[in-house]
Amino acid sequence: MDNRGSSDWTIIYLLVLAVIAAILMFGVIKPMYSRAGSAVGGYP
Repeated sequence: MDNRGSSDWTIIYLLVLAVIAAILMFGVIKPMYSRAGSAVGGYP
């Protein structure tokens, strides 16, 4: 039973990490795209 319980926690832990990673990526990549877009638009 210990193995089964630890595997359940491993899945939950991986899901939490995946959600945090997705939030961080959207928070970092989205501003980078808007900065790149404004920089490209500023050049003639």
